[in-house]
Amino acid sequence: MDATQKRDYDQYLESLRASDSAIETAKYEVRLEKTTQVIVNSYKKGLSIELIAEIVSVSEEEVRKILQEKELL
Repeated sequence: MDATQKRDYDQYLESLRASDSAIETAKYEVRLEKTTQVIVNSYKKGLSIELIAEIVSVSEEEVRKILQEKELL
C-alpha cells in the first residue's frame, strides 16, 4: 500500500468511526426518549416514583428529575 492509499484508507476508517459514533448517539437518544415516556406515562397512571424507578432501572432521583423537567412534580 502506497502513501496515498494509506491516507485514503485512514480517512475511510475515520469516517466509519464518526458514523458509528453518530449512530450510537442516536440510539442512546431514542432509548432515553422511550424511558422518559415510560416514566411520564407511569406517573400519570398513578405509579409511585419508587416503582417507576425499579421498572425502568434508573434511580429515584433520575425519575424525579425527569418528572420535574416535564413539570409534573
